[in-house]
Formats: sequence, structure tokens, C-alpha cells
Amino acid sequence: LRDALEYQSISVNGASFVLGANFRVWKLDIGANTDAVAFAFGSGRHAFYPKNTLTPGEGADFYNKQVLTMPVNFNAFPLIFSKQNGQSEIYARIWIRRGLGIKLGYLAGRMAYVTKRVDGEKIVLDNGQRYFSGAYGLSYAALCFSISD
Repeated sequence: LRDALEYQSISVNGASFVLGANFRVWKLDIGANTDAVAFAFGSGRHAFYPKNTLTPGEGADFYNKQVLTMPVNFNAFPLIFSKQNGQSEIYARIWIRRGLGIKLGYLAGRMAYVTKRVDGEKIVLDNGQRYFSGAYGLSYAALCFSISD
């Protein structure tokens, strides 16, 4: 059974090597891309570790307290591995006229944090947990403009 951490806000910045494919049929582009390898960074966030149990575990010192966490720094294929930061996208873009299109897509992402003390030591919570992540999804529509003809 996995525990959870509660955050008031989270954010991660990063740089990625992206793998993608795009196929064009007439005026329609169909494509997909995903973060293959990435480096994520951001400020540390305090998270609340809600826990009430009759048999305390190895994280007992942190029950119902704030725990310092940091974004997971080195990441690979976040849709496959749950302890990774990154995102993937699928889309279809139709070119209405030269240089102007409409894009419909879906973005699936994951944000991952790891527990860490201020002095750099590891904080291990119950069941040996240090990594916590959550997935999100976003459907979108966008106007597209060609940069070159």
C-alpha cells in the first residue's frame, strides 16, 4: 500500500531530449512526442505526511508533519516509469491555409518528488518510500502559425 504526500503547490522546470514522430497526409499532420531523457529542477517543497496507524512504521518520526521534498532530477520515459518527471503528447493539426492551422491534442504528464532533509540525508517513510508522483492530463486546442514557408 502506497502512502501519499499532500502539497499546497508544486512546480518543476526542466530540459528534455524529446522523441517524436509526425506524419502528414494532405493538409493533416498527425504526431506524437515524449520526453525520453530529462533533467528536472525546482525549489524544495514541504509536503504534509498524513498518517494515523496503531502500528508505527519506519517513517513514524514524520507522521502528520511537514517533510521536505525536491523534484526528481534525472528522468527517463515518465509515462512508463512512475518515479519520473516529464510529459508526452499526441496531436492532429490541420492546415487551414498557408501558414495557419488548428491543432487538437492531448498532453499526459507526471510530476515526481523525492524526500530529502535539509542536510542532504535521506528521509525514508513507511514501506521504504522516498518517491512520490502524480499524473495529469490536458486536452487542448491551439492556433498554429508557420515560422517559414
